[in-house]
Amino acid sequence: MKHLVIGAAVAATLALAGCGSKDAGAAGSPTSPTTAAALTHADFVTKANAICQAGNAKVDAAAKKFADPQNPTQAEIIDATKNVLVPTFSDELDQLRALTPPPEDAAKVTELESELDKAISAANADPVAALGGNAFAKANTLAGQLGLTVCAS
Repeated sequence: MKHLVIGAAVAATLALAGCGSKDAGAAGSPTSPTTAAALTHADFVTKANAICQAGNAKVDAAAKKFADPQNPTQAEIIDATKNVLVPTFSDELDQLRALTPPPEDAAKVTELESELDKAISAANADPVAALGGNAFAKANTLAGQLGLTVCAS
C-alpha cells in the first residue's frame, strides 16, 4: 500500500494504496464466514505489513524506471498506475482479504478494504486525477489506525 508519488503524487500514492479489488465480501474476506481462526492483532499486523512490503518493492522498482524519478511525465504516471499500482494493490487487497483479522479489528479492516477498492477504481479510471487528489488518503489513515505502518507509508 505504498504511494508511488510520481514525482510527489505517484510515488506517494503507489506506496500507500497497495491493495484493491472489487470483490468485497468474497469468500475468504474478513467479513465472510470462514473456518480459519482469527489472527491476533500482532499477527495480523505482521502479516499485513509483509504483504505491503512486497508490494512496495514492486512500486519502488517501477518508480526507478522513470526517466526522471523526481519529475515523472504524465505518460509515465498513467503507465505506472495502470500497469503497476492497480495490479499490485489489487493483489495486495486479495492477500489481505485472505487474512482473518481479530474480531476487534474486523470492522476497521472491512472499512479499509472498501476504501482501497474505491481508491484503486479511481486510480484505474483516471490515474492523474486520483493520484493528484490523493485517492488513497483515507485508506492510509485507516491502515495507520490499525498499526499497518508499512501499508500506511
